[in-house]
Amino acid sequence: MEELKIKPFVRYAAHHVWLDTYFLDRSIWDHEFIFIEQGSLRFIIEGKEYIARENDLVILRPNIHHTISWNGECCSQPHVHFDFYEEENSKDIAVSKIRREYMSDYELTLFREDFFKENKIDIPFIIHLANPIEIKNKLFKIIDEYERQRPFRREALQGLMTDLIVLVLRENEFNLAKDETSKELNEIIIYMNENVDNNLTLDEMSNEFGLSKWVLIQLFNKNLGCSPMKYYNQIRLMRAIDLLKYSFYTITEIGDKMGFNDPQTFSRWFKNLDGKYPNTYRKIR
Repeated sequence: MEELKIKPFVRYAAHHVWLDTYFLDRSIWDHEFIFIEQGSLRFIIEGKEYIARENDLVILRPNIHHTISWNGECCSQPHVHFDFYEEENSKDIAVSKIRREYMSDYELTLFREDFFKENKIDIPFIIHLANPIEIKNKLFKIIDEYERQRPFRREALQGLMTDLIVLVLRENEFNLAKDETSKELNEIIIYMNENVDNNLTLDEMSNEFGLSKWVLIQLFNKNLGCSPMKYYNQIRLMRAIDLLKYSFYTITEIGDKMGFNDPQTFSRWFKNLDGKYPNTYRKIR
């Protein structure tokens, strides 16, 4: 693939919970990434039905008609609307919520080029992510930056969005090149997510899958660019942040729940990974 010289513009970023009363029937002017954090959503895209479930990423493209509707359960879905290339009118365009046939002549001029078609990138409307934690983490950072009016917000969003796009493109390449190795990696990641509160060790992972620690480390470094323990700790960190933001457990209870013997050890572990102490997230709730 040739080098992609992108300069993203983030139009809108938010974290919503989809309820049974919600329904969208539209064509959008820009691109949108929707991450299914919990639950599921029903999509009809170009007349074909798709069910997006937990850890799926939905990729919606310009001028492609789609509907989004309830699939029997509430769905937590952080999402971002963006242009791959910032244009003069990027900041003046809202998010479309209507079908193409109801648009004015002016609105019909607002459709962006389909980035994936333009660059001959074969990518599906829905990707089941092998590496959901990193993409989820990046998306929430974009939402946080979008919602907070801080200096150099535009530049920060551009950098974060570029990182997210690269992660998505790598996920797509990973999916296109799936083999037995990637299946094995995916099984290990599922195991990590299922044991996020158990404070697993590298020895325990090695024994569970009958692989040496060296093979495990090489598997993660080659495919994900980090060690298995670093990846696992990122999963645990996001779990801890969710509990701090959205539960009524005390910080001591959260540390205990995640397998730490005392609050100080939990706080040091958290600060080492996140750069902030756990109580920071309690202050901004």
